[in-house]
Amino acid sequence: SSGINAEWPLRPGAQQREVLSIEAETARKIAARAFAQNYLSDLVPSVFGALSENGYFYDPVAKDVEGNFVPWLLSRVKENMGHVLLSRVMVDELIRAVCDKRIPQA
Repeated sequence: SSGINAEWPLRPGAQQREVLSIEAETARKIAARAFAQNYLSDLVPSVFGALSENGYFYDPVAKDVEGNFVPWLLSRVKENMGHVLLSRVMVDELIRAVCDKRIPQA
């Protein structure tokens, strides 16, 4: 057999030092793991937040609406507003023409 069990029958002082060494190493590993978990627990939300802000995560429907539908809708509204404006100008001109014919020029 190898490892610690093979050395146990040797000397009680050597055994105690080996046990203390293993305990110290285990304590260091536990402390390192706790530190890493604490560090990562703060880091993960920060990284996800930065990625989200930079557009790495997005809703495909929202992106389609913002990128395609809204620009199309705005162009249609602009086109229709142009028609409304043209219609108003034409009606104003018709009213002016009718008024000019009904009111005799002095």
